[in-house]
Amino acid sequence: MGDAGRHGRAAHTSRQAKQVLYLFLSLDLFFIAFHVLVSATRLAGFIEGELPASLKLFSVINDRGLPEFCNQVKALLAAAFLTATWAKTKQMVYLCWVLVFAAAALDDAFLIHERAGDAFYRAFVHDSLGERGIFVGGVMFAGVYAAAFGSALWIAHAFADRQHARNSLIILFFFGIVVFFAIFVDGLHGLVVAILPELKASVVFQGLTNLFEDGGELLSLSLALAAVIAVHEAVMRRSPPSPPAPQRTGASG
Repeated sequence: MGDAGRHGRAAHTSRQAKQVLYLFLSLDLFFIAFHVLVSATRLAGFIEGELPASLKLFSVINDRGLPEFCNQVKALLAAAFLTATWAKTKQMVYLCWVLVFAAAALDDAFLIHERAGDAFYRAFVHDSLGERGIFVGGVMFAGVYAAAFGSALWIAHAFADRQHARNSLIILFFFGIVVFFAIFVDGLHGLVVAILPELKASVVFQGLTNLFEDGGELLSLSLALAAVIAVHEAVMRRSPPSPPAPQRTGASG
């Protein structure tokens, strides 16, 4: 009964995790398709000027839109799964990842690396590059992120059990893809527009780059969440079973 119950709960949890992943992937594809449709409609001349507020809500380039909100939810869900994994294993490497995903959610919600990167650049270098300084500052501030969280993860890896260190590397691989789209591609887009301002008015260029940048971030964060859930479930399956309850013996006499 105990073993059957444990396997049943594990299977149920696995089904729930897959349903959450499919939900977010479906939302991602909806937002990406919406972006393509709106961009094509603007290119055809049916929409001119600024988008209506109702359309902006579903836009992948709106920092206060539903796609960005979904990404924040994904990061917080990943942090929640990792918190449960850390509580079960007491491996500090998972706690470090909790902080990374929580920081990612906060950064996305408050545009920390964009705003702090601009201020960082202007304070410590100069502002002669104009808009290009935002890219440079963003890269510099991303270096601060990498140094802080990278050092913590490196130390945690040194003290982690081998299997948990391997699990962390899996998470690192998928989170690295998120960072590629969220910071490198985002910053590179800003740098190209700053160097060639005429591209800012190009619907084709902006539509394609935003699709690659924001669509990539949406999909990669869903994959990162899936990796976190897979690690969590693998850890739960490997957890040693609870000791059997002592057998009661009947009263003698």
